[in-house]
Amino acid sequence: MSGAEGGGGLPTGPCEPGARPARGPLASLLAIALGLEAAVLFFATLVAFGLRVVDPVLALVGGAALLLVFVLVAGAQRWRAGVIAGGVLQVVLIATGALMPVMFLVGGGFAALWLWCLVRGRRLETQRAAVLAAAADPAVDDHPTERETP
Repeated sequence: MSGAEGGGGLPTGPCEPGARPARGPLASLLAIALGLEAAVLFFATLVAFGLRVVDPVLALVGGAALLLVFVLVAGAQRWRAGVIAGGVLQVVLIATGALMPVMFLVGGGFAALWLWCLVRGRRLETQRAAVLAAAADPAVDDHPTERETP
């Protein structure tokens, strides 16, 4: 486990002041899911505007603000706080179903995708850490050398 990860494979933050932790599979998968959700929010905002579900100005400003939050949080997935904020945004996306009921289904589907990315990303980082640990341990030799015959 690198210095930028805490327990459970979640990134905790940079280990040195000003240092950016490397983006691993967990952060990449979660950022992709949140980016896709931001794209869906863009179209949902247009639908809310077109159907006049709420005041048109509120639909555009609220949708743009929420879209910006999703994009910013997608960029913060390498830190633990970003992962937690991403989880909170899943609830927010599902809650948009109060304005447009189809968003309950869409939000639930994306929340399931985000959860799968979280589980799979942790598994990939655990496997990567095991491979790196095995590579660093000279006692483990996967390629035996030929023995001399007497």
